[in-house]
Amino acid sequence: IKDAKLKTELHAIDTWEGDEHAGYYGEEIYEKYLEIKNKYYKDVNIIDHKMFFDEAIDKFEDNSIDVLHIDGLHTYDAVKHDFQTWLPKVKKDSGIVLLHDVCEKSDGFGVYKLWDELNKEYNTITFEHYHGLGVLFLGNSIYKKITLFIDIWTKYYPLLSENIQNLKNVSDKETHIRNLEQKESQLLRKYKNLEKEHNDLENKHNDLEKEHNDLEKEHNNLEKEHNNLKKEHNDLEKEHNDLESSYNSLHKKNIVVEQKATEYENFQKTKIWKSLTIYRKFKKYFKNFFINLFRDGPILTFKRIFNRIKNIIRCRTGIPQEINPYEYWLQKNKITKTRKKAILLELQKLKYKPLISIVMPVYNIDVKWIKKAVKSVKNQIYPNWELCIADDASTNPQLIKYLKSLEKDPKIKITFREKNGHISEASNTALELAEGEFVALMDNDDIIHPHALAEIVKVLNKDKETDLIYSDEDKITTEEKRVEPFFKPDWSPDLFLSSNYLCHLTVIRKKIIDEVGRFRKGFEGSQDYDLFLRVTERTDNIKHIPDILYSWRKIPGSTASTYDQKGYADDAAIRALSEAINRRGLNATVREGLFPGSFRVKYNLENNPLVSILIPTKDKYEYIEKCISSIFEKTTYQNFEIIIIDTGSSEKRTIEYYESLKSNPKIRFLHWNKKFNYSAVNNYGVKHAGGEYILLLNNDTEVISPDWIEGMLEHAQRDKIGAVGVKMYYPNDTIQHAGVILGINGGDGRGVAGHAFKYYPRGIQGFPVQKDIIRNYSAVTAACLMIKKTRYQEVKGFNENFRIAFNDVDFCLKLLKNGYYNIYTPYVELYHHESISVGTPESNTRDIEEFAKEINIMYERWERKLLDDSFYNRNLTKNRENFSIEANK
Repeated sequence: IKDAKLKTELHAIDTWEGDEHAGYYGEEIYEKYLEIKNKYYKDVNIIDHKMFFDEAIDKFEDNSIDVLHIDGLHTYDAVKHDFQTWLPKVKKDSGIVLLHDVCEKSDGFGVYKLWDELNKEYNTITFEHYHGLGVLFLGNSIYKKITLFIDIWTKYYPLLSENIQNLKNVSDKETHIRNLEQKESQLLRKYKNLEKEHNDLENKHNDLEKEHNDLEKEHNNLEKEHNNLKKEHNDLEKEHNDLESSYNSLHKKNIVVEQKATEYENFQKTKIWKSLTIYRKFKKYFKNFFINLFRDGPILTFKRIFNRIKNIIRCRTGIPQEINPYEYWLQKNKITKTRKKAILLELQKLKYKPLISIVMPVYNIDVKWIKKAVKSVKNQIYPNWELCIADDASTNPQLIKYLKSLEKDPKIKITFREKNGHISEASNTALELAEGEFVALMDNDDIIHPHALAEIVKVLNKDKETDLIYSDEDKITTEEKRVEPFFKPDWSPDLFLSSNYLCHLTVIRKKIIDEVGRFRKGFEGSQDYDLFLRVTERTDNIKHIPDILYSWRKIPGSTASTYDQKGYADDAAIRALSEAINRRGLNATVREGLFPGSFRVKYNLENNPLVSILIPTKDKYEYIEKCISSIFEKTTYQNFEIIIIDTGSSEKRTIEYYESLKSNPKIRFLHWNKKFNYSAVNNYGVKHAGGEYILLLNNDTEVISPDWIEGMLEHAQRDKIGAVGVKMYYPNDTIQHAGVILGINGGDGRGVAGHAFKYYPRGIQGFPVQKDIIRNYSAVTAACLMIKKTRYQEVKGFNENFRIAFNDVDFCLKLLKNGYYNIYTPYVELYHHESISVGTPESNTRDIEEFAKEINIMYERWERKLLDDSFYNRNLTKNRENFSIEANK
């Protein structure tokens, strides 16, 4: 095959494991085979089937094989089975079957026995060298085949040609048939020469016709270009005349302005102007002062003036918000005496004031840090607490002395363990001291802020069924500087399975902690995560406080300093998460995430459902072609159909491209002949979709991830998931979409939505940036969105009142209302050129009045959600998509 450069398809079927005759061997044989194939036969089309012969039988159609070489197990029964099984697959009129070891009679070999039987029924040749090779011919005429074998053997094996047997059995009938075949071959060659001459003439005619069309097209283009240049010249001439006229007009006005300016300068030198300077400077302050005095009274007026002066001083002496927004936030949210009094007044009005047990395991911590931790507990505004400390056999005498000094405080309980058991056992020992209805978890070097427990109790008074509460957090340096704030979303179950974002401060009902078995030994480093996983399997009554109540101490070697410094924590977290997946009966596996401290719960696909990809499009060949090509070139999931919904294409190139796609069995076309309405177009497409899952896709997208369908389908198949969104990039590799934030970009306070982390670079980033982790959002973009078809129908699809904007946001909010979580995954990546065909609300083609109308509809339907996105954080800005801190909070 190689020497003759034949376009032959060669199939190699073997387990590459050996058998009882050949002996058994390991994977190195297969690897050696691949090495030889790739080195010497890379130009030969060899297809491997690593399986048993019977497993491969269905891969070949009947009457399709030219040459079949059987060399399997050499017993009579085995080779007979292989011959009878595969014989229907060999071409009846021209096929050849080779049988190995037809002369070997030892060690259980039985091929010779079968060969004796076949010699009586078929035309055969026997080569007796080595262990023998049998050649069996199917069909009536074997002359050409025998001649071919003679040529081959005399050319490549001249010393063995004497072993050819049975050649004398060729009959006179075969000689006659050979002559007829030669005549037939001559006529066929003549016919082919005539056919080639005809095709050459036809091609020459087509080339001339194409050249004529090209010249005609070039002439039209030149004529069009000439007309455009002529029009451009006229426009420039008109613009020049307009500018000349405007210049003359402005020149006249400038002369008048200069005259007025001279008069004004002369007036400023007069005594009248100087006498009015003080009045002008303080006019508005005097006016506002008297208005406020009569309206609010003297006390409130002077108090407002005092606060204004204090703010001016603070702004001048403090750090401006623009330089360090978190410092500015801390100043705005500081627990002042006034705020403390207000919190005390709130606490007095509360009816429910449960005891909260703060659990603190201790081991050889520097005394200065635990002093600060204990002080922060004593400074709590809410009084009904107890501090439960378990020392895990510390060896620091100063620490032991300090801990014993705390025993005098009736609100502090301490126990000293005789043997070090690490953090899980120490925490359980501290839990044994706890008598509170709720338990707060605290490390021995961190601090909780004065209003922490008060905020917890306020939540419990609003909803006494709450079982778990978590807050926002930051970190604190050894120089007492607060840094790295983490403003969290409300309960996000998929974010929680991707990372322990709850962390601190977390307060849990003690009854549930006891029920799940408290902390477990062996999960040190991620003992809290393991506990939280088990607790959240028992309750959905979870609340989030959007305020920083807890600060981690950044001590060298601590998790707060650098997560990587506790690599064992990752191992423990993966084990805890894997056990949680098993307990919950989820068909999934746990893997490391894209950055330290993150994980990926990868769900296994159930069955092989059909996915319908819906692509609304109009013209723009260069984008729809790139989109379709990327799907077929990169997609690994094969059970899909593409439904192209054309909304009025007229460009010739696009129409021609459509024609080229119509022969593809995976592609169907629908046509939308009404006024464009994105919602109505997709609803129309879904009605005609045959898939169990719908994948909405913009025509200006390009697939990056080969397993993009699997990456969306693994979540769309889950019971509690509505819409699945993905990570999308602009062509310059900056983020275009990593989820949707509600209420964003509303300068007048009426923003509807914006794309999370827009314009962020493509590279991987860790917390608090959450673009590279699976998480829940209120909404995701429909530019690439997957959903189960029945859920699409359950919420009645897209609202057709939204012609272009906000239809996907409204759709996702309907799913959220019906109890489904919408999810974003960074493991599916696409390019998005964003609204190439349709345009955006800011483009000239968009009706601004219609856009304003759609904003009004969104606020009529979803105002509460838009103003307070539960998967965002009210401390973060609504003016940008970068998760920066809101200055006014």
